[in-house]
Amino acid sequence: MVLGLHRRSVKRYRQQVLVALGTPDPYLALLFKEVFAKYGHVGVAPYRNSENHYMWRLWVLLPLKSFQYLLEKRIPAPLNDDEKLYSALSITIDCEGSVYAQNPKGRRAASFAVAFYNEKAYVIEPLYETLKQRRYGVKLYTTPKGKEAGHDRYSNDYYHSIVHAKAHVKRLLENVEPGSSTQAA
Repeated sequence: MVLGLHRRSVKRYRQQVLVALGTPDPYLALLFKEVFAKYGHVGVAPYRNSENHYMWRLWVLLPLKSFQYLLEKRIPAPLNDDEKLYSALSITIDCEGSVYAQNPKGRRAASFAVAFYNEKAYVIEPLYETLKQRRYGVKLYTTPKGKEAGHDRYSNDYYHSIVHAKAHVKRLLENVEPGSSTQAA
């Protein structure tokens, strides 16, 4: 996973690698342009999604010889120490995660959670297993291929993991790598 790109965001197009995605965040559009402009022309165009919200469509064609690795399945390195774990979690939460508070019906106080999502089990499962080994209250969920998601259906199985318990969320966020955008936001 590079810059949190999903498999469907990266495709081979003749002798090039096409990276294309959409985002509501204009700062991500600027980051995308800054990162990829040195390798090819970056296209950026505004559009309205199906819910009539403004979005940014981003794309770039990269040389296949140099960027073939973006098309390959990548196996994450083992998370065998705290530094690797919290660095990987920092990136995962920044790119494909959420830190949120909610107040379920009938409860007096809000609850907090950290969640991260991906369609690749080999990205989520090592994080889940390592957090479980370190005694975090973490759960792993799978949404099966074909299930409806808003106006679309999942084309692959989709995985997400959530840390719910207040003390565990606090400990996790205290250990996430300093300087990440989760703390800067």
